[in-house]
Amino acid sequence: MTSLLLITLAVLVPASAATPALVVSQTVSGNGVSAMITTSDLVMTQGGVLTIPVDITNNVNVAYTLEIVITGDGIDNAKSETVNIEANLGQIAETRTAEFVLDNVLTTGLHTVNVDLILSDVLQVQDQDDLDFDLTVNAVVPASLASALISDVDYEDELAPGDNVDLEIELDNTGYNTQFNDVVVEAYVVDADGDRVTDREETSEFNLADEEEETVRMTLALPEDLESGDYNVVISIDADEGHLVDTTYALEVSRDTHSLSLVSVQHDSTAQAGDTIDVAIRVLNNGENDEDNVVVVVSMAGTTQTSAAFTIEEGEEAVRYFTLSVPSDAEDYEVLTVLVTGDDTAARYASDVNVGASTTVSSAGLSATVDSVSKTIGENGATYMITLTNNDDSTRTVAVSAGGVQGWAEATVTPATLTLAPGSSGIASVYINPASSAEGTNAFTVYVSEGNQVISSVGLTATIDDAIDTMSMILAGIALVIVFMAYQQRTSPKKGQRSRKSKRVYY
Repeated sequence: MTSLLLITLAVLVPASAATPALVVSQTVSGNGVSAMITTSDLVMTQGGVLTIPVDITNNVNVAYTLEIVITGDGIDNAKSETVNIEANLGQIAETRTAEFVLDNVLTTGLHTVNVDLILSDVLQVQDQDDLDFDLTVNAVVPASLASALISDVDYEDELAPGDNVDLEIELDNTGYNTQFNDVVVEAYVVDADGDRVTDREETSEFNLADEEEETVRMTLALPEDLESGDYNVVISIDADEGHLVDTTYALEVSRDTHSLSLVSVQHDSTAQAGDTIDVAIRVLNNGENDEDNVVVVVSMAGTTQTSAAFTIEEGEEAVRYFTLSVPSDAEDYEVLTVLVTGDDTAARYASDVNVGASTTVSSAGLSATVDSVSKTIGENGATYMITLTNNDDSTRTVAVSAGGVQGWAEATVTPATLTLAPGSSGIASVYINPASSAEGTNAFTVYVSEGNQVISSVGLTATIDDAIDTMSMILAGIALVIVFMAYQQRTSPKKGQRSRKSKRVYY
């Protein structure tokens, strides 16, 4: 009988996901590929290039192509551009752009174009859809404006992975006898190939009056695992009057010889005196060398746990799990601290834990059903399905992760983050792929967290099917015998017939 485990959780939809205006997709064995246009309006400068951004994801081990076809005002014949979607690209949307030169120069104002998305694999078209979009054509802004509107950009141009790029952008609207309305400044970092490596950050809209100066401050977070090399900070400025500025500023990123980073520390923000608190810690070695003798120390309310020393290879991550006993006399707010040290580097984390408060508040209104808490798995692994339902009246976003599989299996959670609107449901799958040396019954834990807080955890087990290898060998032997007998029958002449030359067959 399939056993069900009910736990209280929170829900999924990528936190950054916008409602798509046009989307094509395909789902393969629970994974999927998608391409979507999230904007509802297209904008271009008169006589310029029409640029269409497309957000793509691909969790499938298959490459796809996306053909973008446009027709409509200013286009004598249909125009198309092709975007390659690499296999295993990931579930975090990556923005690609397609550029089109129209046959005719459109008048300023509102026009209509039809955009057709065609998603194909190597064999055939898998999905197709089209939609009419409003196209706003803005007047041309004088070219001299692009270089003069930004009077200065102040930032640190030599940084390390995980650092912040703090930008201070000085704007000076002097000498142009015009006011720019609903100005938006956007900034991000790209690598030498032009691929974006940080989130896009943008300001809220503001007006820049004639003869007015304005200071804009923005912060871009560099990824912890960013490689050393030369990068560019891209700054673009748009307004109702048109696209004003596109410019870049050089940035050098250098990894330290030794560097450890705490990528995440997940734990409850509340605890009960005399109870326990679970802590999941993810450590990244973003230095240039392997880091030996790494030790993680977790402390709270006078209780300390220390991990055994371990090694993290350059560019790799390690996860360690701790369960701390909260002293019975702990009260109010206690500080949970994490210290990770190597031979020549260290990283620290600290956060308050409210001792005595209810531990169920953060998970109220969320429920989950696990298809089975225990499974027997063969060499192809097995998937544990968790259905999350948001019964609350507000949207909740949670992350799902698996721990305790080190040494005997690999765990893949898809999707790793869920955002659920009120009353909606989502499914997270936990795929366990056992190592060839795995045997017996193995326990592991699925964690559900909201922010840095683990709001629920559930223990699951996987029993390795020892008979799988033996049965595979038996079946393979039987198959060989059958093939041999068939071969003999085909090549042996029947009585009264001449022997024909046998066809050579390779197995």
